Amino acid sequence: MLQSIRSIGARAPFPPLSLHRGIQFIPPMVPPRSPSTTETRERNPLATHLPLDTLPKWSPSDPYRGRDPDTLLFREAALIGIEAARAAAGQPRPNPNQSRTRVLATGRRKTAVARVFLERSASTFQTAIRINGKLLPEFAVRDSDRVEVMKPFAATGTVGRFNVAATVKGGGSTGQIGAVRLGIARALELTNHDYRAPLKAEGLLTRDDRMVERKKVGRHKARKGFQWVKR
Repeated sequence: MLQSIRSIGARAPFPPLSLHRGIQFIPPMVPPRSPSTTETRERNPLATHLPLDTLPKWSPSDPYRGRDPDTLLFREAALIGIEAARAAAGQPRPNPNQSRTRVLATGRRKTAVARVFLERSASTFQTAIRINGKLLPEFAVRDSDRVEVMKPFAATGTVGRFNVAATVKGGGSTGQIGAVRLGIARALELTNHDYRAPLKAEGLLTRDDRMVERKKVGRHKARKGFQWVKR
């Protein structure tokens, strides 16, 4: 019996001791490797001359499901060729948001969440900023809050060029104003990618992650202890 096990183990791709111990050898699952640019050009040298409209659509999350590998290489080669042609001609990448009449962005601060709709105004300085159905002077009572909301427009030089319709929920007045400011800054970046540099320089695209620290057991608040009496 031992001789037969040894003879089987000599022909098997795993060590013979695994048979004695009852351990089953399972080869590791190797995911499909993404084709490189060199392999793509070698297999499909003429794929860069076809438009993107004639290429099949595929899911970026699982591009190999239900698709032929040659088809995927074909599409990847076409994408590489079009990007190279644009770079050689000095043409910037098209902004898909420039053709939109309305841009949506989300801003958050503390526990407040704001959904900001940004729309380019037909005439300059005839714009309106509405938050929860109220104009900015009615919603933001303090002058400092109004300045915070207008900071993205001041940084990009677009004061009076966009209409804003925002809805904000949760948090207090400070959190809601910060959420609206972040939403406006993100919406401006979507309308024109050139606005990213001035907004980033002013720190308007950074999400402020400071939150109220939770209360601890045995403490009056997050850090403060109870009053101690000696006698």
